Amino acid sequence: MKQMETHGKRHNIVLITIDSLRWDTLPKMPQLWSLAKKNAYFTRAYTNGPSTPFSFPSIFSLKYDPMKERIRIRDPTLTGYLRGQGYRTAGIVASNPYISSLSGYQKGFDHFNDYISTSGREVKGELWRYLQRLPDSLQNFRDIYLWYFKQDVTSSMSGKVVTEDSMDLISKLKEPFFIWIHYMDTHYPYTPPRDFSKYSISDIAALNNFRKKSEADDSKGTRRKIERLKVLYLESARWLDENISDLFEYLKQSNLWDNTDIIVTSDHGEGFGEHGFLGHPSQLYQEVVKIPMVIKKEGFYGRHDELVETRDIPSFILSSGHTIDKAKDERIIPLRARHAGGRSCTKKGINLISAPESLDYGIYGFVTENYKFIFDEEGDEVELYDLEKDPGEKNDLSTVVDEVVSKFLRMVK
Repeated sequence: MKQMETHGKRHNIVLITIDSLRWDTLPKMPQLWSLAKKNAYFTRAYTNGPSTPFSFPSIFSLKYDPMKERIRIRDPTLTGYLRGQGYRTAGIVASNPYISSLSGYQKGFDHFNDYISTSGREVKGELWRYLQRLPDSLQNFRDIYLWYFKQDVTSSMSGKVVTEDSMDLISKLKEPFFIWIHYMDTHYPYTPPRDFSKYSISDIAALNNFRKKSEADDSKGTRRKIERLKVLYLESARWLDENISDLFEYLKQSNLWDNTDIIVTSDHGEGFGEHGFLGHPSQLYQEVVKIPMVIKKEGFYGRHDELVETRDIPSFILSSGHTIDKAKDERIIPLRARHAGGRSCTKKGINLISAPESLDYGIYGFVTENYKFIFDEEGDEVELYDLEKDPGEKNDLSTVVDEVVSKFLRMVK
């Protein structure tokens, strides 16, 4: 492990992770795009998995191997290491059980708030499973009730509350501090405040119920709904951007900005019908594994087009400048997922919190300077794409470039 610099005053560290934020959404978020253009941003950053349980161990479990390790946080952790170096550590996580204390992510934190009550959790779980079996019309009513009558703009803690709680916590932390802030506003359901959206409450509920189906055919009606769903998603992203702007302004007003390193990234992206699905199921296409990454830190400047991954984040935080382990033409980024997800896990009795590695069949992939390789154990299905010539991954080359396919198959079998 590379030791942190000890000369001079050590910088504070703010790690911001945004659930389900696509890489191509960043330029449409004015505050984050301004941060990117003034500092360092990476155009080819990847998560190591397409959903929260599969992606976050790469950030917090030091020396993590996505192809071999169990899919959960484990010691040593980035947070534990920083606390051992004298940092005050804090985490604010917007109600995501996969990165909460239920999943062990409180390890190494002096202060940790995941907004998940420990009381009545079993009863709440049974109620949630019951609600998932209701007809769409009744689920629609339930969503309208939550969004309208209860003034609850999101199924998770809203970005406004997360930002306010983060600022309050920072005001109490001694320097140097490390704070991890996780937002859920770009995660389904997309529910920007009513005065921030062009849609009515009933439209928002209907679009989110459409998104819940997870599949997207090529009909004209479906394409129209997807375009409207994208608008709702972007409204959520811009609303979140305003709240992050408040956080940045607080750091400036508190004279913390110049002495604080900031890393902004996502755990995975979001599909809008590019490959026949909505959201982020167990797929390894660009829309779900390519992510934004922005770093404000001394030694990190400008646009970077080389391959990086979420496993690089600890070294970026701990190092004095931008370094990666492999040369450009040697870099191979591993990708991993498992079959089943969401409601199908519930039906199978699978708990992704306690046993994410227990799902049926693995899906493995690699990203290199030239190619994206995908291998699905179920049926021994193989895909290969030239990302430079075919960034939309429409032309499968697996039956054409045999030597490349053979090389990658040897790595997963």
